[in-house]
Amino acid sequence: MSKVIRQRYPRVMSTRVATDRHGRLEPLDWLRGLGLILIVLSHGWALWWTERFSSIPPLLNVLQSGNIGVTVFLVVAGFLLTRSLIGATGARSDDHGVPGPIAVRHPIRAIVTRLVRISSQVYPLLAVVLVVAWLDPKETLTFTQSRDSALAVATYTWNWYLQERSIIARPDLGHLWYTAVYMQVTVLLVILIRSLRHRRLVLIAVIAGLVVACSLWRSHVVITEGAYLSLLRTTTRMDGMLWGALVALAWPWLRGLRSHGSTLAGWSLLTLAGLVLTVGNSMTYMGWLGIGANVAVAGFIIGASALRSGRLQRFLTFRPVVLLGRHSLSLYVWHYPIFFFVARHFGERPGLVKGAIASAVVITCAVLTTLFVEKPVARRSTRLLSRQRDAGPEPVFDVSAVVRDPDSRVSGRRD
Repeated sequence: MSKVIRQRYPRVMSTRVATDRHGRLEPLDWLRGLGLILIVLSHGWALWWTERFSSIPPLLNVLQSGNIGVTVFLVVAGFLLTRSLIGATGARSDDHGVPGPIAVRHPIRAIVTRLVRISSQVYPLLAVVLVVAWLDPKETLTFTQSRDSALAVATYTWNWYLQERSIIARPDLGHLWYTAVYMQVTVLLVILIRSLRHRRLVLIAVIAGLVVACSLWRSHVVITEGAYLSLLRTTTRMDGMLWGALVALAWPWLRGLRSHGSTLAGWSLLTLAGLVLTVGNSMTYMGWLGIGANVAVAGFIIGASALRSGRLQRFLTFRPVVLLGRHSLSLYVWHYPIFFFVARHFGERPGLVKGAIASAVVITCAVLTTLFVEKPVARRSTRLLSRQRDAGPEPVFDVSAVVRDPDSRVSGRRD
């Protein structure tokens, strides 16, 4: 089979796609692992005093770069969602090199699979939070406040709830605005791609227009209503996923960039590093520097699909960081509430001790929910949804371009 692919697509096989035995594109997992590290470090203020590093601005900026970490999550998520929707047929070209029409694959299933996967981590967390809120004598909020917050998180309207009721909302669930925005923009992208699937250029123009509108609107909201609302609104935070969608839709025209994968990935990574060292918690992220972060992540995705063997590829497939990215959802969901719980009950302990305790609890909870909730639920939902699959074979295509599942698998096999 591999010989057939090499003969049919020699240019595709000129570079080694850095995938594991399951077909996952490892540099994307690595990038999400990096994003998770930045987010966890930025939330470390709940366990230790980060302002003591104010005399070392670059280090303080690293410890406050959670916004860039979330940007990584959003852009990669938009790319993977769109690639899974358009699949192989979305990137085929005719004899003149013009991309063919998009055949959207299983739009409802795309939404349901993501909803099920996120809920399999979020709902167990909410159950634990409510039990702790009922039993913990050091809990500062009423059970009603905790219940209302949990309901907003469970219905993926949490970012809207925070805009109106931030004073009575649970602060340890604040990071889950991301899951709400993710699901809302997922539905939007599925509708757009499904509606304009026969007009690829129009679809690209519409999404590009939304990117520009979102950036301008965010700047307006920052000036008129403050930074807090600009960090929570769907209309001011959806540009990351839109950038990822643009990369996926424009994939046939990016062949030239992909031929320089290592160079593009390297420069994109250096740009991200520069932003991490200089932006920090500054509101300049909401302007041009935030746009720069989106572009850097998009460039990394393009380059990572065609890395040449060498030091950079080995660096971007470093196993510990790849594993963090692979399990970034569970770790992201659990870490913030556990940080708050540990801070309440071990407040007098040194920061390193609290960090070690919190890390152990986070990893334990993430492993347990992944093994006993997420995977069983995923298997059951896959069996149910597979009965609704469309009949008919799918064409073989570039193994670096076809995303096989909602996370980051790439495969030339039938979905």
